[in-house]
Amino acid sequence: MTMTMIGLIMFSLVMMATLNTNFAQVYLNDDTKGGFDNVLQVNDNNRIDNLDEALANSGTDRSPIRAAAELRVAYPFEAEVENKDKKKKDGEVPEFSRYTVFGADRGFFAATTLPMKYRASGYQTDRGVWDALANDTKLAVIPASLIHPPDPFGGGGDEILRLSALEAGFAPFTLVLRDPGTGATATVTVIAVMKEAGDTFLSLGDPNNNGFGGLVTSKQTVVETYPASRGQRFYLALNSGTDPEAYAKKVESGLVQASADSLQKLLDDQQAIQNAFLLVFQGFMGLGLIVGIAALAVVASRAVVERRQQIGMLRAIGYQRGMVALSFLFESGFIALSGILLGLGLGLSLAWVLFTQGDIGTESEGASFIVPWLNLAIICAIAFGASMLMTYLPARAASRVPIAEALRYE
Repeated sequence: MTMTMIGLIMFSLVMMATLNTNFAQVYLNDDTKGGFDNVLQVNDNNRIDNLDEALANSGTDRSPIRAAAELRVAYPFEAEVENKDKKKKDGEVPEFSRYTVFGADRGFFAATTLPMKYRASGYQTDRGVWDALANDTKLAVIPASLIHPPDPFGGGGDEILRLSALEAGFAPFTLVLRDPGTGATATVTVIAVMKEAGDTFLSLGDPNNNGFGGLVTSKQTVVETYPASRGQRFYLALNSGTDPEAYAKKVESGLVQASADSLQKLLDDQQAIQNAFLLVFQGFMGLGLIVGIAALAVVASRAVVERRQQIGMLRAIGYQRGMVALSFLFESGFIALSGILLGLGLGLSLAWVLFTQGDIGTESEGASFIVPWLNLAIICAIAFGASMLMTYLPARAASRVPIAEALRYE
């Protein structure tokens, strides 16, 4: 029972740590930066018409900038997109659903490295997709979250646009964009689906987007279709050797109407928040591990009492005190190590099955499975070390039992 208790807690700890690491590599990797280093979120009431000119007027050094790009943003409360696949809302099928629409300039299409999950037939590379968007204002790409089942804990509910699942080589299809205020419409053709990194990229540093990602098309289309939309942001790709966080502070001090952040810092902050939640759960489960280790100490203490005569016989035939103590430590160590290895094996196996088979979301499709060996080694070492520490005192007591008294014990 003690072995099973330790194994059960280790199973939970290992599975959570492994899944956390693997989902971090899906959402918080280098692809998430999209080829840029800094993001500038502009005040909705004080837009920037020309970034280069604004930086020059503020006295900010522009030499570190390798490429700059602009995104115009129509948020869900400003934009609607055709409910093409007739998803229900409150039991009815609305013609349009709320959704964020991003309008990118040619600089964005030229510099971005955001990868595609699926490309429509006729598009062989990711770069080919972005080049096509740069040359045709009526093309668009959508994020992977748009074709995934809604997350019950992700917010938005059935008011946010959802589309049916797609596969690689799907036929390009059209979506109608509509301004709910004026009724103005525009039609775009979807030619690709971005990977999950695209959702994270489009929501980084933007509290209004709520992590939903959005449809990406040309800036011209967004400006013409949603003239009242006020969202604006810029992305900067910096020269090698430039500190993105330090440069973001310089830009922010020069442009009073914009907040600037390093994309890497934003990703690190998200990772820190995710790790903090994991540590909270690991702490609660660690309490259960303490109970298992305490049970192991109780078993070792009872063994010393019940085997006093055996201890005396071992000492009488020549066993040294250290040998007696080691025999008890080895016994407890075997129980602890068996439980730890049992939990480790089962935890890794279930995490691998859930992640690779897509049982906890299609986000993991095509992603490689990573085992966080260092993290797991630390967890196992702490569990085993604590087990040995708890059984050291009973083992020490066993080694100090007087031989004559032990032989008389009944």
